[in-house]
Amino acid sequence: MTSLQKELYKAVLEKNYSILKSGALQKRSASSRASSLSNILMELRKVVNHPYIMRAEIQEELDDMEDFEKLVEASAKLALLRRMLKKLKEKGHRVLIFSTMTKMLDMIELFMEKEGYEYERLVSQ
Repeated sequence: MTSLQKELYKAVLEKNYSILKSGALQKRSASSRASSLSNILMELRKVVNHPYIMRAEIQEELDDMEDFEKLVEASAKLALLRRMLKKLKEKGHRVLIFSTMTKMLDMIELFMEKEGYEYERLVSQ
């Protein structure tokens, strides 16, 4: 986990509403909200996937490449995915990515677009 993910993970476990409402997450994102902690395990899953998932809205498009870098660096999963995809593409592999969280799939889709990878997103109806 990144340092932001660790900080938020600890705040969720400790039910530290002050950090979640006005602390680390708000400092790093313009529009943030405190998550309902009624389901602590779900909140922890969100933090581990990507801390921005806890925000009320995820930006559809990031115009500034610096903001995109912050998006990738905030999640250890995206940082690892970046390294893995580069090596796998060099060797000609194809990759299948699963996630039960649609918001995480949205993040991955944005990531794939910004990194210039071709992808197909399958959605159940």
